[in-house]
Amino acid sequence: MHPRQALDCRVAGAPRHDECFGSWFHAALDLHQTRSVAFFDAVILVAAQTTGCAVVLSEDMNAGDMVGGVRIVNPFAQGISPP
Repeated sequence: MHPRQALDCRVAGAPRHDECFGSWFHAALDLHQTRSVAFFDAVILVAAQTTGCAVVLSEDMNAGDMVGGVRIVNPFAQGISPP
């Protein structure tokens, strides 16, 4: 399932909740295994990507990385520029 299709889970008549969760879970697991991202950070990144978020603020993830079209920004870093 393409990440954008997961948004259809909120629409009446869409696939069951567990099917939608499964697609997010597997996408996060893939990201965790392929990019060496902590699993719960991968869940956050997949949720951000799926919902169209362009920036994730985190002091724990690798600032400056771009993952699936989502830019990671450390809000506490010196000299950051707004997205």
